[in-house]
Amino acid sequence: MFTWTSFLIRWLAISTLVFATYNPSGYSYVHWFGTWQTDLIGLKIAVGLAIISAFTVLIFATWLVLRAFGLVLLLATVVSAAVAAWQLGFVPNTYDSLQFLLLAMIATYLTFGVCYGHIRFRLTGQVQSRILSEPEPAPQEPLP
Repeated sequence: MFTWTSFLIRWLAISTLVFATYNPSGYSYVHWFGTWQTDLIGLKIAVGLAIISAFTVLIFATWLVLRAFGLVLLLATVVSAAVAAWQLGFVPNTYDSLQFLLLAMIATYLTFGVCYGHIRFRLTGQVQSRILSEPEPAPQEPLP
């Protein structure tokens, strides 16, 4: 069953990925990769490929459930919430805090994309079955 705890766990996991990839504090994959040490190049490349794979899965999952209209609508909602937080003074007007806000927006955006199927089912009772309903290719007959 999908609950607020499930959403929070997904948001924390995706936020960890986003902020581990880059953040303005200087402790991120981008900063680590930028300090060029040839003895760790294999590890840096392996971690980079794992990060790219994780983002690919998240972006693909978000695209499959939301499509173009849903992506634009969700983006507009997340951006307007971030601008409102900034205008209300919840976020200081500094470059680093705006970067953190942008990264939090990206994490929230991907989290809603990943959780959309569960949220839709809880709200409407409809199962997101776009992927499951695609016809399977017909089996080919063996050549004589």
